[in-house]
Amino acid sequence: MDAESLSETCRCHAVGLSRRAQAPQDFVLPQLRAVPRQGGLLLLLQVPHELLHTGNGFLQLRYQAWDFAPPYGGSQFIDSPGTDCYHSYLCEEVVPYVDARYRTLPARDHQAIAGKSSGGLGATVTSMLRPDLFGAFTKEEDLNLLEILGVSACFSPGHDGSPTLPFDPRTGALRENEWQRWLAWDPVRMATTHADALRSQRGIWIDAGTRDEWFLDLGALAFRDALTELGVADDIVHFELFEGGHHAVEYRMPPALAWLAYRIADRP
Repeated sequence: MDAESLSETCRCHAVGLSRRAQAPQDFVLPQLRAVPRQGGLLLLLQVPHELLHTGNGFLQLRYQAWDFAPPYGGSQFIDSPGTDCYHSYLCEEVVPYVDARYRTLPARDHQAIAGKSSGGLGATVTSMLRPDLFGAFTKEEDLNLLEILGVSACFSPGHDGSPTLPFDPRTGALRENEWQRWLAWDPVRMATTHADALRSQRGIWIDAGTRDEWFLDLGALAFRDALTELGVADDIVHFELFEGGHHAVEYRMPPALAWLAYRIADRP
């Protein structure tokens, strides 16, 4: 995919702001990177930081799109022989590409990563693994057999990269080794060994629907509790359980992006 040919301008309404504005040409911009649910495109959103505290109305966003569709139809945005090196691709190729071509604030304090569902996992894990790149993230909280196959290619691939299920599909019995490989990517468990990275963040947005079909509201609660136990400051965490399920909640992304943009802005 030719990333430069997909560069566009769009507007995203920022909560609490009142009228439309355009960034002057000499602005440098902090970065929001939005990773999607399983597969799809990675969107990199550039947010004019000064618009966030001047009372102007619409954020002017430039975005770039990259193809992030993995072989088995679902990426968790980690490096895996089953789905390729998506984590390294994002951190080592996409981030430098954008910083080299656009008016950005490349310091990690002005870089954020956001995602929903599998993208939320990718945003959380990436922030813990690379706190030198990202200073804020969102964790917004469906698996049928095909999706489990795709996630297995990420978390428990065989030596040849083929997915290995964490359970026996005939009996449902857990395969302990494979299951432990899945648990190693659980953000709640990862938090303990990445406490410094989490405490260094400028903003962490966590939300989930109270009727989430896969009970990800419980996972959101557990992750919030883990942050508290690790001493992550309350004023950098936005935690919210909203009325809704796992699907048709795209309306949750604009306020999350606006909040993240404010957290990473170069404010006085």
